[in-house]
Amino acid sequence: AAVADVPRREMLSQGVMEVADLRCSKCGACIGWRFDADAEPDLRNISQVGRVGLVVSSLRHVDTVESSP
Repeated sequence: AAVADVPRREMLSQGVMEVADLRCSKCGACIGWRFDADAEPDLRNISQVGRVGLVVSSLRHVDTVESSP
C-alpha cells in the first residue's frame, strides 16, 4: 500500500501540475508520484489528474508471511 505526501506545485514539461509523492506505507520509501490537479488556466492536462507514476526501481519484494513461534 502507498500513502501520499501533501501535494505541491511543480513545473513539468507539459505545464504546472499539483503532484504528491507516494510512499510505501511500511517503510516510508518514495516509490512514485500522483498527479493531483492541473494548475494551468486552460486545463490542458486535466486528463492526467488521478494518474500515478511508479518508479519500478524503487520497489522491492518483501515477504509478508509471519512465522509462528
